[in-house]
Formats: sequence, structure tokens, C-alpha cells
Amino acid sequence: MTLTVGDQSWTFGPVLCAFGPDEIGQEGAEFVLSSIQDGIQMYVSIDAFGHSVSIKDIEDFQNPSVSLESFDREEIISIDGKSFSGSAEFIDNTTESFETVPGSFSGTCP
Repeated sequence: MTLTVGDQSWTFGPVLCAFGPDEIGQEGAEFVLSSIQDGIQMYVSIDAFGHSVSIKDIEDFQNPSVSLESFDREEIISIDGKSFSGSAEFIDNTTESFETVPGSFSGTCP
């Protein structure tokens, strides 16, 4: 999985994926991806609330090196079999400006 936001890019592998409410264990859930690498967690989700993509420093919550997220009730994640891709506006939570930065992502589940 690769995520590019602005001029920054991250690549994660391996990834854990689940499809549908039976695998995920949540009513209305369609897709979940999670990967942790070098203290950074990548998370992608489609559920009853909408589509979300986030990348967060899970080792330093006080002063994170990265904390980007995007959430939309509309479709920002496209799934084709076990492959997914999309683009979205990401909020940089390491700043107080709440400005968005365009980003794109893609990957394939095992």
C-alpha cells in the first residue's frame, strides 16, 4: 500500500485486510485495512459512517511525526477485487490550521 499526501509518501507492507461485516465484525462495514510500520499506523475503512483513510504516529501521541486523516460520507475509496485506490483531501492534525492537502493512495490486499 502506498499513500502520497502533498510531497510526502509512505509505503506499507504487509497489510491486514477484512471484507464485509462477517470478517470485520461490524454491521454495515465493507472494508478495513490496517498496517503498522516503523511506529506509524495506516488505516483505511469503509463502513456505515463513510469512507476514511488515516496515517498516524502511534509511538508519540504528544508530538506526532505524522497525523493525517480524511473522512467523507461520499466514496473516496474504490475497490476492485482485492485492490483499492482513491484520492482525498487530508487534514494535517500536526498543525492548527485545519487546511487540507490533496493525497492519493493505492494497494492490494493479500
